[in-house]
Amino acid sequence: MAGESLPEFNYPKDVLQPLLSASNSSSLQQALEILIKNSRAAVGRAELASKNILPTVLKLVESLHHASSQEYLMQAMKLLRNLCAGEVANQNSFVEHNGIETVLTVLRSAALLSDPDFGIIHLSLQVLANVSLAGSELQEAIWHKLFPNEFFILASIHSLETSDPLCMILYTCCDGKPGLAIELCRDPGLPIVAGIIQTVASVGSRENWFKLLLSRLCLEDIHFPALFFKLCEGNASEDGGNTALGDKVFSSEQAFLLQIISEILNERLNEVRVPNETALCVLGIFKRSVSIVDFGARAKSGLPTGSTSVDVMGYSLIFLRDICAQDGLGDLKKVL
Repeated sequence: MAGESLPEFNYPKDVLQPLLSASNSSSLQQALEILIKNSRAAVGRAELASKNILPTVLKLVESLHHASSQEYLMQAMKLLRNLCAGEVANQNSFVEHNGIETVLTVLRSAALLSDPDFGIIHLSLQVLANVSLAGSELQEAIWHKLFPNEFFILASIHSLETSDPLCMILYTCCDGKPGLAIELCRDPGLPIVAGIIQTVASVGSRENWFKLLLSRLCLEDIHFPALFFKLCEGNASEDGGNTALGDKVFSSEQAFLLQIISEILNERLNEVRVPNETALCVLGIFKRSVSIVDFGARAKSGLPTGSTSVDVMGYSLIFLRDICAQDGLGDLKKVL
C-alpha cells in the first residue's frame, strides 16, 4: 500500500493496540493486511469475534474518516466487511456499537462528493448487506436508517458498484416482510426502484440480486403496475427511439423491465405464480402496444429491435405466453 503515510502515533492506544495484538504485528498497515486475510475464512472471523475486535475496527473507521486517510480507510472497510460476513457475534456487535451510523456517515461523504468515491460506496454497502443477512431485527434497523433518503441518493448513482449491493440490501430487507415491500413500491419508495432499473439498464449487473428484487416485487407480489407506470414519468417523450413505431408512448426503461420480468418468469416457470393484477396489467400493455405500432415500418426481427414500443409488444407477448403455459390462469383466461 503505497502513496499515503499515516501518523500512527496520533491514534489512541485503545484503537491501535488491539489490532496490533490480534495480528501479532508492529504497524497498522501490516495489521490490516493480516486481519483482512484472516477474516476471509469463517474460522478467522470466529477467532476475531472471540477477541471482540469489531468495536475497535469501528473506532478505526471513524478516526480514518475524520483524518481523510483514504487508502487506510479502504483497508479498514474491507476488514469490517469481512468480519460481518456470516458471523452472528460480529453482526450483533456491529449494531450494538452504532455501526450502521458509522458506516452511513462514511457512505454519505463518499456518495455526495462531486466525483463519488465508488470504492468506498461499494464497501460500505457490502458491510450493510452482510449485516442485513443476520435477521429481521438488523434488517429493520438498516431500513429505518436508510429509507427513503439514503436509498434514493444511492439509487441515483449510475454505477455497477452501487446497484448490486443496494439490490441485495433491499431484497433482504423486503423478503418476507410485505409491509416493507409496500413502502418500497409507493411514494417515496418508487423512485428508488426506478433509479435502480435505470442504472442496470445502462450499466448492467454482475450479480443476481437485481433479478431477485424484481421477482419479489413484480412476480411474487402485486407491485408491477405501479413500478411500470412510474418508469414512464418524464421519459417516454425523450426516449430517442423510433417515433414512427410509436416510441413516444413507452420508455426504454419500461421495455427493459418487461424484458427482465419475462426472463425471470421463464426461468422460474414452475416456481412463481403471477398475480392476476400483474397478468392483466401486462395484457393491457400488450393491447396498447399493438394499437400504436406501425406494422408497415421496418425494425429488427429479433428482440430487442431498436424500437421501444415493438420491444414492449414483444416482451409482453412472451410474458403472456409463459403465463398461459401455467395452470390456473384465473381472471386472465376470461379476457384472452
